[in-house]
Parts: sequence; structure tokens; C-alpha cells
Amino acid sequence: MRRRSRTGLPLRALLAAAVVVAASACGGDELDVARSEAAREEATAADAQAAGGVVRTLAANLYTPLAGADDGNLVYSPTSIVVALGMLRAGATVASADQLDALLGTTGPDELHEALNSLEQALAARSGQRENAGGETAEVALSSANSLWAQDGARWEEPFLDTLARYYDAGVRQVDFADPEAARGSINGWVADNTEDKIGELIPPDALSDATKLVLVNALYAKAPWDTAFHDAGQRDFTTAGGQVVQAPAMRLATTFPYQAGDGWQSVTIPYAGRELAMTLLVPDAGAFAAVEGRLDGELLGTVLGATQTAQVDLQLPMFDLRTATTLSETLAGLGVTAPFDPLTTDFAPMSTDPDVVPLTVSEIRHEATITVDEEGTEAAAATSVEMGPGSAPVDGPVELTVDRPFVFVLHDVETATPLFVGRVTDPTLLSAR
Repeated sequence: MRRRSRTGLPLRALLAAAVVVAASACGGDELDVARSEAAREEATAADAQAAGGVVRTLAANLYTPLAGADDGNLVYSPTSIVVALGMLRAGATVASADQLDALLGTTGPDELHEALNSLEQALAARSGQRENAGGETAEVALSSANSLWAQDGARWEEPFLDTLARYYDAGVRQVDFADPEAARGSINGWVADNTEDKIGELIPPDALSDATKLVLVNALYAKAPWDTAFHDAGQRDFTTAGGQVVQAPAMRLATTFPYQAGDGWQSVTIPYAGRELAMTLLVPDAGAFAAVEGRLDGELLGTVLGATQTAQVDLQLPMFDLRTATTLSETLAGLGVTAPFDPLTTDFAPMSTDPDVVPLTVSEIRHEATITVDEEGTEAAAATSVEMGPGSAPVDGPVELTVDRPFVFVLHDVETATPLFVGRVTDPTLLSAR
């Protein structure tokens, strides 16, 4: 039975009635978490599949603006970004709600929340011990965690808190943004804890202030060994996007992979242990990278992630280690999402009507992702924060695929075809840091 509504109570009052847990914060401090008693909704396979479509759409829409005009490497997590935007959508109305729905291709909040709830629960089920192709036990780790950081003493609407608990398994941690460095340390400490220290400073210095009232955060972490380990192939030639030939550490494996060939490209899907997660490489023909990259939309992404036909492939590709940190306000504005950033709007009244908080607007959305790929497997992490304040044909014979030129990669969930991490490698000898 749902508890009696007490809309608008201060968080301190909610703490007396809600489930309270302690969370480790930066420096060993403990913060109380105010959490609705609403139980998490059950997941369905159909909703998880729907979420895969939402994430593929956003992945394709973000690719070109995030890649930019230069030839640099790139990695981002459309899944982490979608989940953070989903939490933002939970408190949005009018123009902000409409623009977020249009961006994500959804018809309303219920559809989005149900989809993301099911996706996160499906992803959690991918973790644990799995058997690899050699019959050995291997450990796969995949986690998505959500948190909200609110001004201590401010009032937040109970339906908003209920939605966060039911669909995002999230409570609200209280911090004092009048001490922005302490608040920043707590948030960054939580992100580091939930990304195995791969992302230690999502929120940079001076990003928060006493005007900050709420920060929504998603952290995504994945670590998985290949179903069959590669062999070290030593240093091999790689022609960068700029036409320079560099020597890059490479790896090689000849086995049966899902494989496709399309107009100017080939793709190969490399499974991780247990075959529930995989990395798909989209490898344009020599000289065709820009053309294929320009055609990368949700449909093409769905095509390459949905490969079922297999071929014997002798695959050689470079190892790589990438990191990208970026802000998304200008990118989202270019995609039609402007209202959440407009200080003249009052689109987030479902979050709070506290006069010390409203009108709430989004001040910035930050995203950072990292991925390391070698002959043993992959480790990847991503975090996204939303800061708010006032204001093909059958394949005959074996295929030899030497990835010695720029390519696109997608680390994805196989069952739902959800892209967890997306990026491009234009020079594997460089660590991408933006």
C-alpha cells in the first residue's frame, strides 16, 4: 500500500518516514539518503527492448556533434546519458518535457521510465560468472547506478521522489552547496566508487556554487573478458584519419564471428564471455570513413548490432585506450533541447515548489567516458551529471579483416541491442582527452 502523500515536505521531514541508508562519500564521511518507500517496478523484456531503441536513437543523434570537425578519437556512453536525461524527464513539464520526448523518440514519461527501469535491471543481470568459449569460468561486471544530490533542507515533491525510487532505484543525498567544494568532493567520490576509480573528477573545480540546488548523476561501469582471448600481434601499421602511418600495438584472432558487409563497410561482432555482451566494429573501406560515418544513423546502428550471419574471420585490430570528457548543453541545444536551459521557464515544478529552489533550470550536463581494449578484454566506465539551479548476402569462404584504418566501435548488450559505449578510433596511439 502506498503511504499517505506529503507533497512538499522538507527532506529532513522525509527522513523520518522514508527508508534511510548511509552512503560512503569522499573522505569517508557519511550522507543520509532520503528515499521514497515506493517499491521498484518489475521489469519486462519488451520494455528493455524498447529502451534499446531509445538508446540507439540518441547514440546516432549524438555521434556527429560529439565527433566534431576534427579527426580525434571519441568515446561516450549513450546509455548513461539517456538514464540521466530520464531522471531529468521525471521532473519536467511543458516545453522541457516535450523537447526531451522528441529527442528520445518517446511519447511521454511513463513509456520512458518503464523502458529504462527494465533496461537497467536487464543490464544488472549480465554481471557475474560466465563460461567462455574454452569452458573456463570468467567474471563479467556491468553496473548502472543513479543518485541525486540536493540542497540540504530544500523541499522536493513526493511524486518526483516516488518516480526516482520506482524506476531508477535512486534516493536523494543531502549536501550543502554553500560549500561547493565539499559537495563536489562527495559527488565525485560517489562516481569514483561506482566506476572502480576510472572516473575520479566528473565535476570539475568551480562547476558548482551556492546557486546549485540539485545534481542528478548516472554512473555506468563494464569490465568483461573476451569469449576467446586474442593473441598479441605486436606493432602494426595503422593509417590515421589524417593520413599518417603510425605503429600501434595490435591483437589478432581467427575464429567464427557475426559478420556483415555493406555499402563501403564491413562489421564484425566480438562476443565477451557468456555472449550476453559484445563489441561490434564498423570498419569503413579505405578512404570511405567520412562517408560511412556521415550515414551513421539509428537504422544503420541497428543493422550492424543485429548481425546474425557468421563467417570465419581472421581479425586483426589495434588495442586502444580512450577517454572523452565533454559538456552537452550546446550539443543538446543543437538537437532542439533548449527549454531546460532557459532561466525564464518554470518547467521543473514537479521537482519542487520550494521558493528557495524555484525556478529550476539546467545549468550544465557533463559527461565523461573511458574505455580500454586489449587482447584480454575490455574495461569501460562513464558518468553523466545534470546540474540544476535557479534560473547483406551470404559470405563465402574465410574473411581477412585487418583494421589498419579508422573505425567505429560499439560495446553493446546483445539481447536488447543497446549501445552502452560508442566511439571511434582514428589514431590508436593517442589517448583521447577532451
